[in-house]
Amino acid sequence: RGEQDGGPVPPPPAEEPAAEPAVLVFDAAGALALAQQLGGVLAETEAELARLPVFVRPLARRGFRDLAGLTLPGWSALLEGLVGLLGLAAAGREVPGEPLAESVEAALGLLPKLAAYYRQTPQQTARFTRDEAVRREVREATAAWLEVIDRLATALRAWAVPL
Repeated sequence: RGEQDGGPVPPPPAEEPAAEPAVLVFDAAGALALAQQLGGVLAETEAELARLPVFVRPLARRGFRDLAGLTLPGWSALLEGLVGLLGLAAAGREVPGEPLAESVEAALGLLPKLAAYYRQTPQQTARFTRDEAVRREVREATAAWLEVIDRLATALRAWAVPL
């Protein structure tokens, strides 16, 4: 019965073991560094908005708030709390779970909105300047800022994943 055309039937190929799902490992020190970098990004954004003509600033700040989900001071406050809690975790100290969970949840909910703001920045800049060097600088800075946001979100998702 195991023969075909007079020869033995080869055994079925061995099944490869299923790949283990990727496990996200929370790196408090890495998340802390990224949150601090994002604080620097927001400080640069604040400085850029402060250089705008006085009559344009309220409109630009409102646009930031509408797209990013919080005002710049609101983002700074969120990051300040997150940095404090991540600093405790990175130092190996006890971290109050509920405040950290709330901060992480808030950040994960808002980081996509902040990314949306920065994604539109190069197009908005192009509306106001034809200087290709300025436009290139904005595109490069924005790409770096979006990478920080993405990496921070990934780091925070690793904390939020139950083990």
